Amino acid sequence: MGLDTPLSGPLLVLIALALAAGVVLQVRRVRGLLRPGLVVGLALLRTTAFLAVLLLILNPFTRQTEPDPEGFRLAVLVDASGSMDARDLEGGAVTRIDRVNRWLADLQGPPFGPLVERGYRMEFHRFSEHLHPLPSGEPLRPLPGGTAIGDVLRELIDRPEGGGVPALGGVLLISDGRENRGQPMLEAGRSYRRRGIPVSTVLVGGDHPARAAVVSFARHRLEGRRDEPLELPLRAENPGDRPVTLELRLLDESGLLVDERVTLAAGERRSLDLSTTPRREGIRALRLEVRDVAAPAETPPAVDLALADVRPPDQFRVLYLAGALHPEHRFLLQVAGDAEEIALESLVRTGPENRFSAVDPAMDDYLEGHGFPEARPFYDGYDAILADTRALAELSEEARGHVLGFVDRRGGGLLVFGPPELLPEELAPLLPARSFDTVRLVRPQPLEVAPAPVFSPALGSRLFSPPAPFLPEDYGAWLAEDLKRAARPALMMPDGRPLLSVLAYGAGRTAYLGSLHTWTWRLDSDAGLEQHRLFWTHLLSWLAIGGKDRIESPAHGARVTLDELERLELDVLGADFRPSSEARISGLLTTPSGDVREVALLPSFRRPGRYSTGFAAEEAGLHRVAYEITFPDGETLRQETQFVVGHETLETRDLSADPAALRDLARLTGGIFIDGARTPDFSAIPLSEEIPMIESRRHWVDQRLLLPLFFLPLLLEWWLRRSVGLK
Repeated sequence: MGLDTPLSGPLLVLIALALAAGVVLQVRRVRGLLRPGLVVGLALLRTTAFLAVLLLILNPFTRQTEPDPEGFRLAVLVDASGSMDARDLEGGAVTRIDRVNRWLADLQGPPFGPLVERGYRMEFHRFSEHLHPLPSGEPLRPLPGGTAIGDVLRELIDRPEGGGVPALGGVLLISDGRENRGQPMLEAGRSYRRRGIPVSTVLVGGDHPARAAVVSFARHRLEGRRDEPLELPLRAENPGDRPVTLELRLLDESGLLVDERVTLAAGERRSLDLSTTPRREGIRALRLEVRDVAAPAETPPAVDLALADVRPPDQFRVLYLAGALHPEHRFLLQVAGDAEEIALESLVRTGPENRFSAVDPAMDDYLEGHGFPEARPFYDGYDAILADTRALAELSEEARGHVLGFVDRRGGGLLVFGPPELLPEELAPLLPARSFDTVRLVRPQPLEVAPAPVFSPALGSRLFSPPAPFLPEDYGAWLAEDLKRAARPALMMPDGRPLLSVLAYGAGRTAYLGSLHTWTWRLDSDAGLEQHRLFWTHLLSWLAIGGKDRIESPAHGARVTLDELERLELDVLGADFRPSSEARISGLLTTPSGDVREVALLPSFRRPGRYSTGFAAEEAGLHRVAYEITFPDGETLRQETQFVVGHETLETRDLSADPAALRDLARLTGGIFIDGARTPDFSAIPLSEEIPMIESRRHWVDQRLLLPLFFLPLLLEWWLRRSVGLK
C-alpha cells in the first residue's frame, strides 16, 4: 500500500489538524443547543466527511501483480486416443471427445473464457502417442495408436525454447487418465516439478452405464500337452439387477469343442472352468462365444479369443557316440525306453569297417562310409551327446570343430567317458578337469552323490538313501585331480575325488564320467536298479536342457491386440550359431479368413541377426506365416510362426477412467485436479513462478463506493441540522 499525493508531509499534517479543529469547533457551537445524542451524531457525520476529504487528498493505492500474457504460453494437451471415444457420459449418450468438443467450440465461454479474458496465450495440442497441433475450429477426432501421456509430457518439455517463443508457464492436461504406452506420467511429471511448471489435470470420463453380463478368458495365452486335458479358466460377471443364463460355446479351427450354459445371479462375479483335450500339436486359436439365451436370436454373441500352445511331451534327443561296444550301452537303451522324455540314438564303431547305427532315418544322409559324420547339422540335431574318447579321437578335424561348436554356441550338452589321454587336444577345454588319476579298485567303493547341480534329493531321493551307489572292484576308473574354477563335482569317491564332474562351457554344459560301469548297480539289487535309472535320467536331462534354436520369432505363440503388433520379426543364427545378417527371408502370410499374401523381411541395421517388415492386422483370429530362410552357402531353413490377434485394441481393452493418476500428477507438479463431470472452471489454474509479471496500482479513489462515502455524510448532516432548526 502507498500514497500518491503531491502534498508534502507537513502540509498534510496541517490539513488534518485543520479538519479536526473544524469538528471540535462545530461541537462547541451546538453543545448548548442540542441534546447530547444529536451533538455526537453531527460530530460523527462531520468527521466521516472530513475523512473522505482526507482520502481524496492522500490518494492511497494498493499494488497488484498479474502474469504478463505476452511473456508465457499455456499448453493445453487434449487426449485424442481411442479410449476418449468411449460413450460413457450422460447415460451413454455422449462420448468423452464430444464433451471436450463442446468446451473447444466456444473459447469465449466456459471453461476457457476466463483465460481468454486475461489474454493468456494458449497453445492447443491433441495427442495419443505423440503431440499434434490442434487447429483452431477443428473438432477433435480420435487418433490411432495407444496413449502415452508420459511420453507426450516429455516431448513438450524437451522442445527447445527461444526464437521469440515465450516460455512454458503451465500445462492443462485434459484426459481420462488411462495410459498404456511409454513412460509413466508421474515419471515425466518429476521433470515439470524440477522446473517449477505446474500441470493441472482435467478428468473426462467415468460415468459408466449399466453393462451386460460378460464371460471372458482369465488368461489369453495357455500352454498344454497333446492328449492331456487343457484347463481353460474363465471370468464371469453379471453387473445387472436380474439373473441371466448364458450360453457358452468354445470353438477352434476344427469346430465346436464345448457347449455349456451357466446362470449368474444379479451382481454375481465368479470363476468358471472349461476343459478340452487337444489331439494335435501346434498353436490353436480358441474362440469363446457368449450369448444371453433371453436375447433375440439375431443378437450377435460376445466374442473373446485366446491362444493355446499345444506341445508334444517333452523329449530330449541324445546321441550315444562310441568307438567300441560296451555293456553300459545296452542298459542305457533300457533307461531311455522307460523314460518318455529321452530318445536315445546310437552310433557305435564295432570294427575297422563296421558300424552299428540306430539313428533317426532323417540323419541317414549324413552317414557316409564307415566313419563318423562330419556335417555340422548332424551334431546340432541333438540336445546332448554321450561320447567315448576313442570316438572323439577318430573324428576328423572338421567334425571336432562341430562338436566344440555344438557345446559352445549351440548350447548342447556333452558327456565324455573313456581314457582322457585319448581325447584330442582341441577338445580338452571341454573337460571339467585339467588332469586325471587312473585307479583300479580291489574292492567296491561307495559313492557320494552331490545334491547340486545335477541331482536333487527331492526328485531322486533313492540316490541319497542307503545303500549308496558304488564303484565295482576289478574295473579301472579315472578320477579328476585338478578341477577347473567353474567345474563342480557331482559324484565322488569316499576321499572326495570326483568320479563325475560337470562344467558350464560357453552356451552349453559338459561332464566327464570316469567309469562306465554303473550298469552293475542294476544287477546288484532293486535299489541299485532304481539308482541306475535315476542317475542316468537326471544326468541326461541336465545335459539336454538348454540349447538354442537357429530361428526364433518373437511373435510366435503370442496373443496380441489389433493394433499391438506392428512388425513381423525373426532372429536368425547362421550355421555357426552366430547372428547372420546375410540371409534372404520370404514368407507366406495366411490370415484367419484364408487370404494369403507374400511378405519379405529385411535385415535390421541396429540388431545383428534380426529381420523384420511392417505389419498391420486387419482381422481377428489365428495368423500363420510360413518363412523360408536361405543362406549364402545355399542352406535353406523353414519356420512357421503362428499368433492370435484379438478383437480388441490397446485402447478398448480397458476403458475405465483413472482419476487417481491425474490427481497424483497434479499434486506432484503443483497443479490442481479438476473433475470434468460438469462444466469446469479453469480460472484458478496455477502458473509457474518464473513467468514475467506486470505490476499495477489500484487507487482507492477510483472505487465507486468512495463517492457515496463523501456525499452521504454531508447530506445527512444537512438534513439533521434542518430538522432541529439549525442552518
